Amino acid sequence: MMKTGKNLLRILGIVLLLLATVEGASADFADNEEIKRGDGYQINNYVIEVTDVFLEADSATFRVYDEDEEIDDPMLDINDSFSFDFEDEGEVEVTLNSVFGGNLNRANISISLSDYDKDLHTKKVINGGHDEADFAGTPIINITKTVDNDTVKVGDNIRIRVEAQNTGDDKAIDVEFSNSMQENFVLEETIIEKSGPMSIDEGETETVYIYELSPAKSGEFDLKPTTATFSNEADQDFPKASSNTPTITVEQAEKNKAELNINTEADSFTLPRGETVTSTINIKNTGKASAEAVQIDIDIPDGMEYLGGDDEIEIIDGAPTVYMENLGQEQEKEISFKVKANEIGTYNLATQLSYNNGADDEKITSESTTKDIRVKEGKFDFLLNQPIYVYVLPILVIIGVGGWVYYKHREYKF
Repeated sequence: MMKTGKNLLRILGIVLLLLATVEGASADFADNEEIKRGDGYQINNYVIEVTDVFLEADSATFRVYDEDEEIDDPMLDINDSFSFDFEDEGEVEVTLNSVFGGNLNRANISISLSDYDKDLHTKKVINGGHDEADFAGTPIINITKTVDNDTVKVGDNIRIRVEAQNTGDDKAIDVEFSNSMQENFVLEETIIEKSGPMSIDEGETETVYIYELSPAKSGEFDLKPTTATFSNEADQDFPKASSNTPTITVEQAEKNKAELNINTEADSFTLPRGETVTSTINIKNTGKASAEAVQIDIDIPDGMEYLGGDDEIEIIDGAPTVYMENLGQEQEKEISFKVKANEIGTYNLATQLSYNNGADDEKITSESTTKDIRVKEGKFDFLLNQPIYVYVLPILVIIGVGGWVYYKHREYKF
C-alpha cells in the first residue's frame, strides 16, 4: 500500500509538471527529477542543491549557486516554488512536488526555464551536489599581429607574425583563424599557416601565421585584422576575436642610378724636360643603371704639351675630350694619352667628369688628379745656362780650322 501511494505521488508530480508546461507555454526547458539529499541539479553554470529533506514536515531545503557563488537558500513545502534569475535574461522556477524516505531522503522537484533563447550546454543531476559540478568557463582569445618593420619602400619585404593567446579561464576548442588578403601588397612567402580548427588551452600561446608581404605602391596602409571563431568545452560559441591592425608606411623606392668612379694615373712622376709621360684614365660604373652623356675633359697644364692618345679622345675647342653616349652598369673603360714635358716644374694632370645618372636629369660631376709630376733639367739643359761667348768662341775656332784645312787642301791640289 505504501508503494502504491508513492507511485501515485510520482504520477501526480509528472502530471503537475505537464500541466505547468501546458499553462506556461513560455517555458523553454522543463524537467522533473527525484534528487537525493546532498545531490543537486545543474543547468549550465547554475546548481540547485538539495541540502536536506524533512519527511515529517513534507518539506525540503535548497541552496542555489551561480558557479561558486551562493545566491539563494530557500526552504519549500510540497507544492511551493521559488525562482531565480538565470544568466542575463532567463528565469528558473523550482517546485517541490513530493518527498520520499529511504537510505537517503529524496525530493521530487520540477524545474522550468523561461525567457531563454539559447541552447543549454548542461542540464543534469549532479551526484554530490555543487562540490562535484564542472563549470564551463570563458576562453578569451587575444590575437596579436606584429611586423618587423613599419616603414619600408616599394618592393621591400615585410615579415608579419600572428600569435593567439588564451587569457580566459577555460580551454578554447574548434578555434579557426581567418587572414584576409591585403590590397596593394603581394604575398611573397608563407612560413607558418595554422588556420585550424585547433584547441588552445588556458594560458597557452599559439603562433598562427608567419608570412612576408611586399608593398606594390607607396602610401600608408592598415593591415587587415586576423579573426578567430571558437567555443568552450561546453560547446558554447563566443563572439569572433579580432587582432590589431598595424599601420605600414610605404615610401617610393629609389630609382636605380649610375655611379661613375674615375681615376687618373701617370706612368712617371719624375722625368727630364723634353721627355713624355703616358697618363691612363680609368672610369667604371659601379651603380645600378647606365650612365648617359658621359664626358671627360682632360686638362693639360701650361708647360706640358698634348701629343695624342686613344681613338676615344677628340680635340674639342682646342682641348682633348672624351665623349660617350652611355656607359652600362658594371662597365669599365681605360683611355690613355701622352704629354710632353716642355718646361721644368711640378705638374698635375687633371680630368673633369660629367654624366647623367640615368634616373633623372641630374648632372653629376667629379674630378680626378694625378700625383705631382716633377720635371727636372734635361741632359743638355746646362748648356743653356752658359754665357754666349762660351758657344761663339768654339764655333769660330771650328770655322777657322775648317777654313784653314780647306785652303791647304786646295793649295796642295794645284
